[in-house]
Amino acid sequence: MDQAQQQGTNLMPLASTLDVEARLGRPLTDDERTQALTLLSDAELILLARVPDLRTNLDRLESAIMIEANMVLRVLRNPDAFVSENDGNYGYQRAYAEPQGRLWVTDDEWKILGVGVGVFVLQPDFTPYQGLV
Repeated sequence: MDQAQQQGTNLMPLASTLDVEARLGRPLTDDERTQALTLLSDAELILLARVPDLRTNLDRLESAIMIEANMVLRVLRNPDAFVSENDGNYGYQRAYAEPQGRLWVTDDEWKILGVGVGVFVLQPDFTPYQGLV
């Protein structure tokens, strides 16, 4: 059974578990590999929602592979989204910007894919209506 059949999808994600392992610096465990396969498909769906031509835009393919793999790595490395942890009288803090156990794309990654992020202002042009009032 190939990777696409294991995931129950027709298309394999651009990134593979090998891309995840290369960035992680070690082989994935069997459990991690199973989770990574599903997360890679989910990561691609997230990217395709904002970049519909992701699979056909040759200029973005390598960037998309990197971003999909990094999205999965963030979950595998830190599934509880901890940003700090203490030892004395134990304590921890979760990152609220990055949801627990969820895939997310950084602003920088969206920029790499050519997707604008941030706030913008629309300013109407009333020039054609001057003198009518």
